[in-house]
Amino acid sequence: MFFPNILEEIGLTENESKVYLALLKFGSATAGEISEKSGVHRRNVYDAIERLKEKQLVNALAKNNKKYFQPSDPGELINILRNKEKNIESMLPDLKKMYDNPETKPVVQAFYGDEGLKIIMDMQTEDNHEIFVLASRDSVAEMLRFTYPEYVKKRVEKGIWINFIFNSFEGGKNVSSAPLSRVRYFPKEYSVPSTFMIWGEKSSIMLFTEKAPLIMLFDNPKIAKDFMDYFNIVWEIAIR
Repeated sequence: MFFPNILEEIGLTENESKVYLALLKFGSATAGEISEKSGVHRRNVYDAIERLKEKQLVNALAKNNKKYFQPSDPGELINILRNKEKNIESMLPDLKKMYDNPETKPVVQAFYGDEGLKIIMDMQTEDNHEIFVLASRDSVAEMLRFTYPEYVKKRVEKGIWINFIFNSFEGGKNVSSAPLSRVRYFPKEYSVPSTFMIWGEKSSIMLFTEKAPLIMLFDNPKIAKDFMDYFNIVWEIAIR
């Protein structure tokens, strides 16, 4: 078994591992004897012993006016791991705050095709927030073709309202009759070539390639607010 490698994984240096294993194998020994048995230079043996004493893995004793060192019970290695775990647990709240910081957290994911569209629409119903959509005509056709009826059913079951602004009256015909739906229409000068969706702190842009939709998801409250601010401006001037 590769004991040195395992000991290094739990926090011992290479020299500390060699010294401790030599003491476990041969019992108490002087620094010179440890150096000979472990292959660690005598000067480095003293450094390793001091660090092992701090970890409570080595004790010193005197015999015949000589200083000897002996190993502690290997069970102390478990205490080292437990202390490491406690230190990590104490750090976790601060580490999570750093991870969740919207200024630094990775916020962009890409989804593609029918499967990607379904993931986004399922996400909206699972998140259970009111939904706001600035919709291009192509996006409506794609949603209706693929998964819209199921999406409406899930949305209505949870009581989630959806607010659409469409590029054209034709685009809103099949949607305006759905329950819990509000529909308005872009003035021509505000129409968009792609679709923007906002719900809670998430937002997405749906682009249309020749083969299938490409959706960029943003999980960031600031980005969602920026999209929402634009939606509200257009909503106020949109045609009912």
